[in-house]
Amino acid sequence: MSWPPVTFRPVRYRRGSQVLGGIGAVGFGLAAIASAGRVAKDGAGLIVVGVVLVVLGVVFLVGRRGQTRIDGQGLYASSPLRRHSCHWSEVAGIRLDVNDKGDDPVVSTIKIDLHGGRAFTLPVPRDHETGSHHDNPDFPGQLATIRRYWQANSGPVQP
Repeated sequence: MSWPPVTFRPVRYRRGSQVLGGIGAVGFGLAAIASAGRVAKDGAGLIVVGVVLVVLGVVFLVGRRGQTRIDGQGLYASSPLRRHSCHWSEVAGIRLDVNDKGDDPVVSTIKIDLHGGRAFTLPVPRDHETGSHHDNPDFPGQLATIRRYWQANSGPVQP
């Protein structure tokens, strides 16, 4: 059987909020830097705050570009700061990682365990659950798809 490529990207809701947050942070940061010259006392402080906001805004804007791609050979995961790729034969296990600190949101991600002890978290798919609202209701099916590709192309059956 041929295993066509499947690409997972952030859900539309999450991408939109990251764009708005990034643009807002960059805008406020630039405004703080521009007004620093007019404030005699705390001009340096405003410049520092402005630079921090601009950097955070850029991270938000670039951060929306994470994706995970799977096919019959293996998986390729990329985020702005990291890239991971491996063949299915290198994967020892695929597990659900739920970050539940007792308050909202509960964040569910997928961890890839490699033979040899290394592990990494996929940038997407992921789910943020607040109360009964899931921002990625397709997450269980996406996890099942990744496990199915792994099982069919190299690994043992995993419960």
